[in-house]
Amino acid sequence: GEIISGVLKSVTKRATGTTKSVSEVTYAAGKMTVSSSVNYAADQTVTSTSSVDYSGITFDDESGEIISGVLKSVTKRATGTTKSVSEVTYAAGKMTVSSSVNYAADQTVTSTSSVDYSGITFDDESGEIISGVLKSVTKRATGTTKSVSEVTYAAGKMTVSSSVNYAADQTVTSTSSVDYSGITFDDESGEIIS
Repeated sequence: GEIISGVLKSVTKRATGTTKSVSEVTYAAGKMTVSSSVNYAADQTVTSTSSVDYSGITFDDESGEIISGVLKSVTKRATGTTKSVSEVTYAAGKMTVSSSVNYAADQTVTSTSSVDYSGITFDDESGEIISGVLKSVTKRATGTTKSVSEVTYAAGKMTVSSSVNYAADQTVTSTSSVDYSGITFDDESGEIIS
């Protein structure tokens, strides 16, 4: 049966028996409305909390999949100050853009990042990435670019990833690239086999 309403609670414990996290997902009218989690240190003090707001999301009535809207999540420190705010925008059942703003303890912005999915082709059934280039940009609080990364996909697998890192004056400090052509991926899980 499908969930109609209520709160689904999960607890993750360490091998020592101490609680690592407690998560709750609230459902109403068969749809997720809010999810939240509390993370704990080994001494059981709260290290962070997070919440996800589904109120801006339109779900498919039959499948329950996300069709469109903005999914917003907030992570807070144990002190209650905001650590990050993230948003993922969906259209036609696919992610189109995601962004996040990261904050220092004094609530000043430390960095922002965005991911552009417009160059990606998704599998209509599974929602998995089939091909294309996934581009992400991280910026400093000043607005200058800190890094630009790209991951290229073909036949549902990563083929190449690269990044360019920038100094505050926007000169290139380093570049990196990873070639996945010699890697065998598991067809079901996508995990690296060899």
